[in-house]
Parts: sequence; C-alpha cells; structure tokens
Amino acid sequence: MKLRPVVTCEHAGNIVPLNYAHLFHGKEDILQSHRGWDPGAVDVASALSKELLAPFFICETTRLLVEPNRSLHSESLFSEYSQGLTETEKDHLLQNYYHPHRTTVEQLIRNSKDATLHLSIHTFTPEWDGLRRIVDLGLLFDPERKNETKFCEDFRNKLKKFADYKH
Repeated sequence: MKLRPVVTCEHAGNIVPLNYAHLFHGKEDILQSHRGWDPGAVDVASALSKELLAPFFICETTRLLVEPNRSLHSESLFSEYSQGLTETEKDHLLQNYYHPHRTTVEQLIRNSKDATLHLSIHTFTPEWDGLRRIVDLGLLFDPERKNETKFCEDFRNKLKKFADYKH
C-alpha cells in the first residue's frame, strides 16, 4: 500500500485581519507569544514537505481569532478575544479563515487514492499552565483509529533508536 504524506501548519502565523485588529489593541505581546502562533513551526513544516515532496498547506491567521485545529463544535474554536463577536462575525471568520484551510486539506485527503499520512506540524511552549515541559516531538492521534495508534507506536519505537528519547 502506498502512503501519501500531506503536511500542514495550522498555526503558521499570527496575522490579524484589519477588521479584527481592535480585538487585540494593547495585546500585541499575546499575538507574539505562543498563544498567538507556533514560532518555528512553518519552517519545519516547509522543510519537511520539500523533503517528502508532499503537498503543503498553512494557515497564517492567528489562532486567537478562530482555531483551525479544532472541530466546529469545540469550546475552544474561538478564543477569549473572539468569543464575544456576533454570530455573523464568527461566521465570517469561519467562511474566510477556517473553512478554506480545513476544506482544502480534507478534500485532498478524501479524494486521494492512496492512504494518507497527515503531518500537522506544531511547536510546543516550554511552559504550560505554570509547568515546565520538555517536548521535542509530539505524536497526536485518535486512539479509536487502530491504524493511527499503530503508526505512532511504530514511529515512536523507531525514534527511540535515533534520539535521546524521553517518554
């Protein structure tokens, strides 16, 4: 079976469209922080896509407007900065920033004749909720999907051979 890689970077940037700039007035430090985007992720994702000759998709709008890495029913789809927008404004965010990215990637995967390996590249902040984290690589998967579980277990075991691995 052929495995086709697809590389995405949902938190590639911290761009705020002009009509939403007022939401972040005086909050520029938050936009520059890991809350606003994943610093370095787009560089890793770009290099990986070139190495794998894989399709590459990015979302450069800050995740603090709408989180492209969440489902439509997620409580964290909109952040505390965009949560108070009207339904019309939220729909505008979905139509212009969320759906274009998600739909393109989902359609490519759905229409592929080969099995797809979706590599969504993110970076980790060294501190989360006051706790220090030491994370170089995270493998996130749906444990209900046996193929994903097996892939991640096999990949983790292979990584152990090549790196100073901490579980």
